Formats: sequence, structure tokens, C-alpha cells
Amino acid sequence: LDLAGEWRVLDKARRIRERAQRAGMEQALYETFMVACGYSQFKKAFQLIAEALPYDRARQMAQQDPMSLEAAFLRLGALWPEEWPHESDPPEHYQRLSALLREQMPGLKSLGLTWPRAAVRPANAPERRLAGAARFLTRTADRGLHKRLDLIWREPGTPLERRHAMEELFGGATGFWASHYSWQGPRAREASSPLGEGRIRTIIGNVLIPAALAEARGDAPNPTLEKHVHELFAALPREPENRIHRRMLQWLAFGKQEIRMNFRQQQGLMQIHEDWCAHNPSCRNCSVLAYLRALDDKEGS
Repeated sequence: LDLAGEWRVLDKARRIRERAQRAGMEQALYETFMVACGYSQFKKAFQLIAEALPYDRARQMAQQDPMSLEAAFLRLGALWPEEWPHESDPPEHYQRLSALLREQMPGLKSLGLTWPRAAVRPANAPERRLAGAARFLTRTADRGLHKRLDLIWREPGTPLERRHAMEELFGGATGFWASHYSWQGPRAREASSPLGEGRIRTIIGNVLIPAALAEARGDAPNPTLEKHVHELFAALPREPENRIHRRMLQWLAFGKQEIRMNFRQQQGLMQIHEDWCAHNPSCRNCSVLAYLRALDDKEGS
């Protein structure tokens, strides 16, 4: 699983490097980050927003006003109510964003995206996810996304210290979307960050680690940087389970024991599924399963 997980992150690094060759590392990192912020069925829409608002412009807007990027994302995503549709007064947050759109972005047009919400938990609403993405990008806009992260990678420290430094860039459970799931809905019982702990861990593992690996293995290889990347990847705790994780654990562990996994091993499950199981869901003639059963039989004897 460790080997399969490392292969998977190498492949992600390759794709980021190829995109960076065409658009620059900053844009490649920004696009990959935006896609990772989206709920599974919203990833394509988040990618379209990132392509419509290139990183250089997004960073410029974030430096002008901390809330402008959120306003731009919501309008581009067709998630902005141009007229307040309720009898109650709009919240202060809405009024502030409305003023920014009116005064600074009058010509910004919606992309006309649609957002199917069947089976989507309120906490994963695209408005909240876009707000969380905008906050992260705003908090890194002073130095730029790539340079701000690069400083964390290159500074001496333990993997835990490095992970905490990255997590701090996402901000905490503050602001309107920390206590709301929609513009008009009731306040949440407990405040939570627009991008929760599990999503942040997923972004670190699926975006920030592969991007740094792509940099470490670029035109000027950097063994020290790669060492820091590998240490964090090996130590990163598990992300929230998805259906593939659960299915693979059921198939490979034969339901006999609970297996504790870290992020790298979960990535290994994903890679094995992609290489073997997605094309052969019946498990017939599967050499991986036959090998594991042979090991199980040997241990049993």
C-alpha cells in the first residue's frame, strides 16, 4: 500500500508539472487547489471558475480587499443572488459583498454553472467551499501562493510543525459561512470552518504535497525539499473515508479485522482500485487478490 500510494502521488506531481509547463506553476497549483476544494460532483465547476479567473487576477483582487475574491467566485459560479429574495433584511456579509461587486466588479459575468444538490450535505454547499477557497487564497496573496507554501516546505521543522503551518493558512471557524450553510437558513448549532479538517487534510495530501514534489523534481532537483515532502507524506494522518476506501478494505481484509491507515496507505488503496478493481469488479482472475489470499493462507498455517 505504501508503494502504491507513493506511485499515486508521483503521478499527481507529473500532472501538475505538465500543467505548469503550459501555464506556470502558480496557475497549475491554483487550479489543482480549486478542484480539490469542490465536493465530488462540483469539481469540474470549480475548475471552470479557476480557469475563468486566472491566479494573477485572483491574487490582485485579494490584495485589494480581503472579501473581493469570495464575491467574484460566487458571481462567476452563478451562486450570487443579485436581488435579495427574502423579506428579511440581508445579512451584513451579503451587503458587503454586494457593494464590492457593484463598485469594483460591475462587468464580471456569471458562467451560468448549475449545482445539483441531491445528496449534498449542507456543510458541503458550494457557497461555503468557494468562501473557504477564497479565504485560503487571500491569506497567501501577500507573497503569492507558490512562494508562501515554498517557505513552509523549506523551513526546518518536523512534519507535524509543517502540517500545522499549512493548516493555519486556511483560517478557523470565523465569518458568516462558519455559522451558515446558506444565505437565508438558520444559524448552525456549532461554528465550523468552511473547509473542514478532513477537506484540509485532503488538500494537503492531494495538492500541496504533489505540487512540492513536482518542484523538487523539476529542472533543478532539490533533494532536501523532496526529503521534507516525503516526511510529511509518510506522516500525514488519514483523510475521511470515501466509498472506494471502504470497498477496498472490505475486499482486501476479508472483513476479519479493522485496519488502521494513514493518508499514504489510503492513496495506495485508491491506486490499486484504479489499476485493478475498476476494470474487474467481479474479482475474477485478480492476481492481487490471489496473492493476498496466498499470504493469508501461509500465515494461517
